Amino acid sequence: MDLNTGHRDDYSNVVSKTISESSAGCLLRFTYACTPNHCPLQVSLIAHHNSGNVKSLLWVPLDEEFTNNQPDSYGLHTADIYLGRRNTYQISIGSLKQSAAKAYVLIANIQFLNCSTAKFNANPSSVTCSADQFQCAKSYGNCIPKADVCDAQVRGEGIVA
Repeated sequence: MDLNTGHRDDYSNVVSKTISESSAGCLLRFTYACTPNHCPLQVSLIAHHNSGNVKSLLWVPLDEEFTNNQPDSYGLHTADIYLGRRNTYQISIGSLKQSAAKAYVLIANIQFLNCSTAKFNANPSSVTCSADQFQCAKSYGNCIPKADVCDAQVRGEGIVA
């Protein structure tokens, strides 16, 4: 995004397709660079509801002096933003021209990681799990590792439900 042209308060952004559902471990990762000491970059979530859309600010870059997000040899930073489990939303990555000063924002390598949710099987009886897997009844027969099955036992305290 070239912030050298345009007028104060002009906004430039990129918006994702509508995402119907994401898993609890969903992570948005991208690479960015900004004019030193001036990075008007922001990431927002646009939640779609029956009553309308709601836009919420999720992330803005912090001064590297206070974070571990040091730039690489090319001046690029990596942003990791945990989105978590959500339904029907979009992500907007944008920048606001805040002054007449020359500035730039670069965004690259946008990735949604670990966001897919389990696909439900229309015919659970056709699913065969391996010996080290458990077949879930509530997810229409999906197989998960047996180690991931919750038995309501708190380890170390001996509490069993």
